[in-house]
Amino acid sequence: MDVWNGWLVASFYIISFIYFSIKRKDADLVSLIIPVLVLGNFFLLIFIIYSQIQC
Repeated sequence: MDVWNGWLVASFYIISFIYFSIKRKDADLVSLIIPVLVLGNFFLLIFIIYSQIQC
């Protein structure tokens, strides 16, 4: 995993965090972090499988 792929994953975490914070304005921080972590780890898993196929 090179630097560009790391930036891609990090930007996905940030974008999904911003999306959930806009979607639920009254929610506290913990209820925002949980769906972001679930989505981000799911994306990371797909990304790892994809990079394994590429090799």
